[in-house]
Amino acid sequence: MRERSVGTWEIVEEDAENREYTVRVRDAGGRALGMLRWPFEDVAAMTSGSSEENPSDLWERSGSQEFFGPSNEVGGAEQRALDSRTIWLADGASCRLREAPSSSPPREGALLEGTREIKAENWTVVDGYMKVTAEFQDGRPPVTGWIDIGLLVGYMGHREFRALTDVEWYEARWLCRSSDLTVWVSQGGETWDSIVDELMRLGTLSRDQTQLDKETKRHARLLQEMVEESGYTYVALGLGNPYNEMWEVGSTMCHITIAYAAIMPEIEMKKLRQQMEAVVQEWPRLLPSERPWRLIRCKRFYLTGQNPKVQIAKKEWRTVHRWLEEGKLSSNLPDLDDPAEFKEHVARIWERDQARIEEARVRASILEPHRGVLEMAQCGPGLGEISFEMEDLLEYLADQVRYFASASRRNDKDKLITPFITAPSRWHCTKQGEWKMARAAVPLQGMD
Repeated sequence: MRERSVGTWEIVEEDAENREYTVRVRDAGGRALGMLRWPFEDVAAMTSGSSEENPSDLWERSGSQEFFGPSNEVGGAEQRALDSRTIWLADGASCRLREAPSSSPPREGALLEGTREIKAENWTVVDGYMKVTAEFQDGRPPVTGWIDIGLLVGYMGHREFRALTDVEWYEARWLCRSSDLTVWVSQGGETWDSIVDELMRLGTLSRDQTQLDKETKRHARLLQEMVEESGYTYVALGLGNPYNEMWEVGSTMCHITIAYAAIMPEIEMKKLRQQMEAVVQEWPRLLPSERPWRLIRCKRFYLTGQNPKVQIAKKEWRTVHRWLEEGKLSSNLPDLDDPAEFKEHVARIWERDQARIEEARVRASILEPHRGVLEMAQCGPGLGEISFEMEDLLEYLADQVRYFASASRRNDKDKLITPFITAPSRWHCTKQGEWKMARAAVPLQGMD
């Protein structure tokens, strides 16, 4: 991947006939922004360094939008590829255009049917409807109105795209390539009410406080205080373009929310992101039985004569106990000067981290070596409860956030506010965008 002053890019596909490359653009933090089409000449200029533009500049100039499909998925540079010749009514479909997305279809007016040519006005989808202009082959004046996108079929580079429905997204099986996964760690921009609405939709929170257990109510109250006073850090796993046997999701923004953590400086966000990225990179390479020992970051203590510090949970207790009795273990925490209190602290940490490792070992016992693809049995809450590999990876990533020091903070009353981690039964991937694209090229409908 070529490095530029801001952001990076990589070639995904070559179109020799049109002398264009499809390239994926990422920001400076490595997060995928989307894909663009660049002429051979532009790519050559970027490669040689003769171009003064960088990928992020080109991304902004193209409209900061994604490669194909409505709902802000078509960038300005790509819209030229989606003209009236590439959008059609699906075979056998017929309809009359609406004046507005919420209005009833007219009883009279031009009837659209067959493979009538249609042109999108601006690719904005509202409540499942898109504004289009239909042109008639018999010379009648064009008509403009809103159409159910479920009636449309389009083509991009001989690949068919259609509307992605909520039912097929949330209830169907989708796959992700582990090589496409990215880690999102950024300053959150949602209000507390927006967060509550999302957590309520998933059943994690309820405005009826009687429906929540005491600990959840306490944690939610502290989280609200943190968000309203200082903001928060949003942590998620980016999934690239999920796909199934026939289709690939058009949007590159599909993700699974991992946590809402304390607001932190950019340097700390970068550190957390790097730790989580290391997990994403190492997880596919390791055997399931190796992951608990390699991916869980346990508490470290100073050991006389040892450098660096040691993770005591990865030692037998009798060894740790002997070190304590010999006075070889120490910590830089100022409130642990009393030897008895320090021994109790070490015992608690050892038991806690042993439990974390054992939980990971239980998960590993039912997993096979990774083969490059992660499955989501469904995208709704719980991911279908049989998406074992995805759940295993998410547990390791959540563990990184849970025990990252800057992800927690103390309020004015010295109460510790820990990250709000999404429960495994609530892991989900919200539908992003409105379109799916065929994985294989097909002949254009209505064209020779």
